[in-house]
Amino acid sequence: MEELEITMNEVQHIKKNKVIVITFLLIMLLTTVIGCQSDSKSNSEPDNLAVEPDRLPTESKIVDKIDVFAIEINCKPVVYLETELEAQMVLDELFIQYSMPEALNSDYSFKEEVDIIKYKMDTFDVEQFQTSEKALAYIREGSDQQIVYEVKLGDYLLRIAELYGISVFDIEDENPELDLKTFTVGTKLNITVSVPLISVYATHRIQRLDPLQFGVDEVVKTDEYFVGEYKVKQDGVAGEAQNLVDIHFQNGRVIGETVVSTVVLKEPVNKVIYQGTKPLSSKK
Repeated sequence: MEELEITMNEVQHIKKNKVIVITFLLIMLLTTVIGCQSDSKSNSEPDNLAVEPDRLPTESKIVDKIDVFAIEINCKPVVYLETELEAQMVLDELFIQYSMPEALNSDYSFKEEVDIIKYKMDTFDVEQFQTSEKALAYIREGSDQQIVYEVKLGDYLLRIAELYGISVFDIEDENPELDLKTFTVGTKLNITVSVPLISVYATHRIQRLDPLQFGVDEVVKTDEYFVGEYKVKQDGVAGEAQNLVDIHFQNGRVIGETVVSTVVLKEPVNKVIYQGTKPLSSKK
């Protein structure tokens, strides 16, 4: 019986050891599985970062849209500036360049439809903000345009060249077939001029002293002189008037003027001529 009891005790001890071993193996297996899942999750995190913007590093995030100010000409943006003040300064400078210090008052306007418009843009859509100086130069430079100028009475090459801000050589180069030393009224000249992107109209009101031309010669008939004889009895003398004048310019070039009011300071004196009526037969 004692031997049987020993044998049974050993069996029970072996069973207990088996349970411990199996339990230990199960724990190891579970630990391995959890570790694999943890590694898998760790390895997948970079992919999650690529699709979750909130977890991106600061330098990799998409930059917010920013305000830019465009000068638009006829609804088309031509230059971009960083602030509205800079854009307005460019437009103001276009007026200032055609100012007339002696004017009593001045009015300015643009030929084109010009606006300052605020845009929301990504920084990579704006290659570079233009400075007010570069924007102004770009607008002033504009583009070349060819015109045909018809010569008028009193024209000469230098005057025509100065009228369009070019040189006499420029006119000669564009009209090689013409003899510009002997051109006449009505001659048509090809001229290339620089046309700014924005044309400025300016009207300056000034006070000006202008001569008043005397009228038609007065002819007084007299028998003091023979038929066919004329004698100047009195020379004509111009008068003087103080005029209030609006002078109209386009891009600095005079295109007309309007006399607003006139105050005559000195009346003109007409020229008086004596016309002889004495018969020639009375000559001795």
